[in-house]
Amino acid sequence: MNFLDRALPLWERGWNVIPIPPGEKGCFFKGWQRLSGKERATRTQLEEWNAKEPRLNVGVMACPKTICILDFDNMETVERILAETGTPAPVTFEVRSGTRGMPHLYFRQNYSSHWLGNCPGSGFDFQYDRKYVVGPGSEIRVKGVLKTYDVVRDVPLLELPGAWAEWMKTQVRKRSVAAEAGEWECLGIGEGRQGALMRFVAQNWKEGVTEEELLTMALAVNEKFGVPKTEGQVKSMVDWIVQKEQIRNVPKVIIGGRYGGGFGGRRRRLHIGHIGQHCGRGAGVRCVGRPRRD
Repeated sequence: MNFLDRALPLWERGWNVIPIPPGEKGCFFKGWQRLSGKERATRTQLEEWNAKEPRLNVGVMACPKTICILDFDNMETVERILAETGTPAPVTFEVRSGTRGMPHLYFRQNYSSHWLGNCPGSGFDFQYDRKYVVGPGSEIRVKGVLKTYDVVRDVPLLELPGAWAEWMKTQVRKRSVAAEAGEWECLGIGEGRQGALMRFVAQNWKEGVTEEELLTMALAVNEKFGVPKTEGQVKSMVDWIVQKEQIRNVPKVIIGGRYGGGFGGRRRRLHIGHIGQHCGRGAGVRCVGRPRRD
């Protein structure tokens, strides 16, 4: 089995895949994180990677638009989540890891996964965005023995159960102060919810999600704040970002104009920006720069 045999079936499902060195788990491909969002490897890229090194392993990326993956480290954690939530294991796409033989459960993204986000816990690692697991068909040596990642259950994806998401949130692994500060920063601690949530909405809109998906994701992230915004406020933020990006895609118009005051009244260019906004000089335009004062 070569890289294309491993990667193409996963790519054809609409999943984002990346190359991993032969016999390894870590990806050293520069810029691989970008391939979990708007950018996605093309079939030509897969064929080129395969031509250069057919023994490559494959990684499957978590992406807010498509899938998330729950990677278990041991069976004790599997038993705990089943017992403590009372929710049976979803019958979803499942892969057995080559290292410890533990399950990788693949899910469709939903409100619960958006609310949870990337979540490294004790005995598990939940991959939500810009993270990956080693994909099926990949090979790795464990104490000199060649092990493979095998598909255990090839069935349609289910959504992450809400009870499982809530349980995982309580089991977050203690991390360094720097790592924890970085996550809180992205949630707006110390800088305000408005800016953090606005950046989240803008980033994901650029990734190509639909307006409905964007609102669902924003409402889920909003719940992470100590004092969440109202649903109406979140919807207004989403509407504003969507309208702003639509305006940005309209061509600019540049006309000549006289810059008033100073510099001998010499001529300068007056830029009229994106059609669709206005600044009091006629509906539908935005002026950038200072107009002439008569």
